[in-house]
Amino acid sequence: RSRGSVRRPFTTFERMKKTAGEQKQSELEKINEKYNELTAELNKSVQQDEETGQQFLKAADVEAADKKLREEVKKIGKARRELDRELRRDIKWEGVKIQIMNIVLVPLIVLFVGIVHLVIRRSRTSAS
Repeated sequence: RSRGSVRRPFTTFERMKKTAGEQKQSELEKINEKYNELTAELNKSVQQDEETGQQFLKAADVEAADKKLREEVKKIGKARRELDRELRRDIKWEGVKIQIMNIVLVPLIVLFVGIVHLVIRRSRTSAS
């Protein structure tokens, strides 16, 4: 029985995950910046409405601007989720590549080494 730590970090996989995250990080930062700007504008607009007491009656252009801001916030949220989805997909693909290497590539290498060893042994015994 083992009483020590069971955690074994998969450093290669963690490194791959980190590089995939870094590639998408700049895009995510741009999206988050735009999202924060739009939500700040929207909150400012709502706060102005509360201060003036115009909860029921709004000018048509202000209403349209608010609606446009809300739609932009929705679009950015959707883009953010899509980027997260792509990041998870990339990370999962890295894991699948590692599994393929472990399941297929390593046994093929072992088989190749065995065949080379067999050929060398046979050539030595047939030469003597």
